[in-house]
Parts: sequence; C-alpha cells; structure tokens
Amino acid sequence: MLHETGYFVEITMVATTALLTALVSYWVFRRRERLIRRFGERAKLVYQSFENQQISAETASRRLEEIKSEVDGLVIRRRLGYTEGLYFLAFVEDMVKRIEYARSVSENFMELFSAFMEDDILTENEYLKLKQFLHTIRHKIPPDLYEQFSRKVESTYTIGRS
Repeated sequence: MLHETGYFVEITMVATTALLTALVSYWVFRRRERLIRRFGERAKLVYQSFENQQISAETASRRLEEIKSEVDGLVIRRRLGYTEGLYFLAFVEDMVKRIEYARSVSENFMELFSAFMEDDILTENEYLKLKQFLHTIRHKIPPDLYEQFSRKVESTYTIGRS
C-alpha cells in the first residue's frame, strides 16, 4: 500500500535526510570539540609550566597570546563558532591576567625586599612586614615562588641576626 501511494519513497527520503543531517552535525560538533579541547589543553599546559616555574611570566603570556591568535584565525575562517571562540578567548584571557598579576605581585615583593635591604640588615620589623606581605600574596602566586620568597626572607633574617 505504501508503494502504491508513494509514501514509501517520501518516508525513505525523510529518514535518509534526517540520518545524514544527524551524522554531519555530529561530525561538525566533534571537530569543534576537538579543536577547543586541543587549544584548551595547550593553554593549561602553558599555565601549569608557569606555575611550576618552568617558564617565565613573559614567555607564558606570549605563548597564550599566540594561542589566542590561532583561535581568532579559526573563528575568522569559520572553523570555530563565534560564541565558542569568545568563551575560549575569555578563558585564555583569564589565564593571562592571572600570570600578569602574579608577575606584578612578585615584582612588588622584590622591590619591597630590596628597599628593606638597602642597609644590608633586615630588622625584626622589616622581617614581620615581609612575612605579612608574603602571607597576603600566598594564594596569588605559584606555590614554588612563595616557598622561594619565604626561604629568602628567612635566610636573610637569620644571617642578619647572627
């Protein structure tokens, strides 16, 4: 009966079109997902390298900017959606800001330490101020850098007292 009325061809064409559309959509979705995941992993790797002090803040910022440029290129060439690109760029920009902030805080600590060490003696008051400053920036810099600064203050104060 379906053959005689022609509905069989219509049903077959609709089902085939729906199946092909679903397969192509799935392929496009997976391709975009892989692109975002690959760039996200690269960005995380750069940030982790910075946190582990394997690379400097300038190098990390430069590499993250390169990743952002590549993602911009993908959006312009329409290999990645505009909204997806914006979310990813915001993700990378957040990492860049955290790196710049950590660099700035580290420079502030070094300037403060240098100012206190102008007379080559770290007094107890200066020592306490440095420890307090380190405590306030503890969660804003990588843990290894915090430990390094803390050891530097402790050793300088210990040497000064001897």
